[in-house]
Formats: sequence, structure tokens, C-alpha cells
Amino acid sequence: MNNFKQFIVNLFPFSAKYIHINRGLDYIKEEADAEEKDYVMGADNDINWKVLQEDGNWLNSLPENEVQRGNNLETMGCTGYALLNILEILAKQKWGETWNLSDRYLNCMSNTGVNGNSMKTVLETVRKYGCVNESTFGWDRNTFNWNQYYTKPNQSIIDQGIAWTKKYSFGYEKVWNSDNSLREAIKYSPLYIAVYAWYSRGALYYSVGNANHASVLAQMPPKVDYDSYDPFIKHLDENFSIPYVYRIYLEKKELSYNQEALKKLMDRGLKYIMRPLSNGEIYELREDGLRKLSADEARDFGIRTLEKSKELIGVTESLYNSLLV
Repeated sequence: MNNFKQFIVNLFPFSAKYIHINRGLDYIKEEADAEEKDYVMGADNDINWKVLQEDGNWLNSLPENEVQRGNNLETMGCTGYALLNILEILAKQKWGETWNLSDRYLNCMSNTGVNGNSMKTVLETVRKYGCVNESTFGWDRNTFNWNQYYTKPNQSIIDQGIAWTKKYSFGYEKVWNSDNSLREAIKYSPLYIAVYAWYSRGALYYSVGNANHASVLAQMPPKVDYDSYDPFIKHLDENFSIPYVYRIYLEKKELSYNQEALKKLMDRGLKYIMRPLSNGEIYELREDGLRKLSADEARDFGIRTLEKSKELIGVTESLYNSLLV
């Protein structure tokens, strides 16, 4: 049905004002979720914003392209895809790290439905439940249907997401949608935006209807969008309407440790723990906290030797989380 509607809009752009094409942004829910107390750029809050990209061009830090639909499924998950694209861009720009986070986890945990979701709901889901890697909770684009994709993760995977929130500080601010505000806000992060998807004429895309899709403003000026539909990079008309805009904050935390929980493990004679359900990270137990072993250290030390000497134990994500405050 959406394809037929898009065909009509392509022929008669003015019809977009009367034909609703659902691309995953629940516009009604987005308006309902908006609150006066939402942080607005420039208002006082606890986030220490820093300029990261003075020229407003994040195109050199884009992640691997991922489309939000499969052969048998339209996930309606643009709100999740767009936000995770921004986190992956920030990780690459700030720390040179290549992330591939699970869109399925975020879309499931935020209760995305057949009408999509609101950007605000997805933002708050990351704040509460964090993120996990695609390898932890992925999906097969060739075979998955709606029910398979939206099967909720088990508690062990949710615990991994919660552990992410203890490692990273995540925040956001709403941005006024004037061009001047966008040019300033995009210096701090790629922008999480609501757009009309999609109508193009020549090399440019134009907003001819109400916002129905969440995406990423990856450069301004000129306005360049990074999207979860092919083509992934879209050049927007300079007057393209962007009604909802958020800038995103991501920083690594200095971890605090639960000394009592650490002591209990050390009193058992343990010197190391491993997180087999995460990425197999190994940590040295120390009185002042945990020290993550590098890949070389873990290999050289010899996991099998540690296991035989009973100085290494695999722990659940729940137990790992109990070691952090």
C-alpha cells in the first residue's frame, strides 16, 4: 500500500498533504510525548556539551549502512535505526571505535509497533535499558517476519543493555528547528530528526507532507541526511522542513564499584572474572575495582590455565552489574 501511495505522491507532490505514508515515525505519539520540561538546547542541565565537529560535517564517520526492512518485513523501526546510527557515528568520531548496535533490541525494548514509535520514547528507552551489540541480538533480513523480529530479548540480554548504561553517559536535548539552531547544534552531534520520507526531484529531496520518518542530519550546511532507506545519503533542499530535532550526548563514564561485592569474589580466592554472554571480556579483580584485560593479555595469560587453577569464573550479566554502583 505504501508503494502505491508513494507512486501517487511522485506524480502529484501536493497529494502528500492528504495521503499519509507511514514510514515508522508515529507523529501523533511524538506530539503527545512532548513535554514542556523537555531540555531545550541552551537550557541549564547536567550535560557537559562540547563542540566535536566545528564544520558540521559527520560524513567521514558514518557506520556500516543498514536498511530498516527485510525481504518479508518492514520493521517500522526508523526511530531506533536513526538513534543508533548517531551513537555509532559518535563512537567513531570520539574514540575511533567501530560499533554495530542492535536495532532489534532497541525497537523491541521501546515497544515499537505497526505505527512505528516516537523519537522521545526511543530516547528514553536508551536512557533506561541501554544498548547491546548486533551480534548479541541480531536478525536475518532474508527470513524474519514481524513476530520473530519483535520477540523480546531474554533477561540476560537486557542485563547487558543495563550494563551499557553504567559504562556510558547518554543524554539529549531538543533543538529549535530554525536553520541557525541546526547549524549550531550539529557541531555537537549528528542530529536526530523527523522528516517527510521521501520525495525527490532531480538530485534533491523535498518535504511535501508531514513528518513520517526519523533519520539523521549528518551535515549542515548543506543539509545532508543519513538514512535507513537506500540511498542512504540524501541531499535535502535548503528549505526542507524538519519539525522535530534532538542533539545527542554520549560519553564514557568513570565507573564506580561495589566494594562489598568485589570483596566477596576475592574472598573466594578468585582473581579474574569473564563475561561470556557479552563479548568474552576478562577483568582482573582488584581492591579498587575491575581492570579489563586487553586481547593480548587475555590470550597470553591463557584462559585454560586460569580455569584449571580455579582463578577464573564466568559470571552472568546480573552478577557483573552487581559489582558496579
